[in-house]
Amino acid sequence: MKLTNLNCPQCNGFLHQERDVFCCTSCGAVFNVDYDEDDVQYTDLVTSADRTKMLLQKDLELIQTQYQLREDMIERERQRKRDKEREQALKSAGKLALHTTLGIILSFALTFLPLGFVFWRVSKNSGNYDQKKADKFKIVSTAIEKDSVFVENAIAAGRMFEYRGNRRTLDETEDGNDRVANMVGDPQIQGMYLMESLELNDQKICMIYKITYQYEDNGEFKEIYDAASLDNLSVNAYGEVKCDYKCGFMGNKRGYSDKDQLYRESVLGMTRYTATEIEIPEQ
Repeated sequence: MKLTNLNCPQCNGFLHQERDVFCCTSCGAVFNVDYDEDDVQYTDLVTSADRTKMLLQKDLELIQTQYQLREDMIERERQRKRDKEREQALKSAGKLALHTTLGIILSFALTFLPLGFVFWRVSKNSGNYDQKKADKFKIVSTAIEKDSVFVENAIAAGRMFEYRGNRRTLDETEDGNDRVANMVGDPQIQGMYLMESLELNDQKICMIYKITYQYEDNGEFKEIYDAASLDNLSVNAYGEVKCDYKCGFMGNKRGYSDKDQLYRESVLGMTRYTATEIEIPEQ
């Protein structure tokens, strides 16, 4: 083995190798080594240096790749976050728009649909109600025609009602004094009518009586016409007409001297009513 002295040619100081150069520890001089290509030590040195450089390059590329991957991952995460925020914003806007629309629709429904339903029900019920009333009136009319007992009882109830005026003031004298007269005999039925009003949902019986009176002052006789009514008509399950037989007054205080006048004013004069004459049984 051959030993070589590694001293500085300038100051004879100690040389140490740093990669492919030698440095003097005393004067700091740097010397290149002139290797032959066949020199094994040079080959090892170059190979080692290249390998180190290659490994460093690979490490650097790996570090750069990892860094880029990390940056890409961070960017993708940011993008996902932005997309999620945008999606949530769109959903919130959509929900707000939907809620607003639903609120408007609900407000419209709560405002107008009940009114429409009420109008529809009122219209429908009004038609049905009118039809039911008409059917009910027809049932009562038909029952009255068949129920002669009711007609007789109604006439008797009206006659008893007229007896309440068995003493009444019929007219006045020339000096303004009342002339009082007393009833003579029984009130005589002159006409009987079924009064009907769909608008008022009412049916009643109107009876016209002729009543004879005698004045107290001179004994003269006078015939007048008066009217009474029966309300609350109905028909039971047996087809019989029912009412409470409590008559009401339809004439005036002094009565009418003309039957036609009484009929015009007290029967036909009742607005919104129609009058159908009822056949009177033989007395």
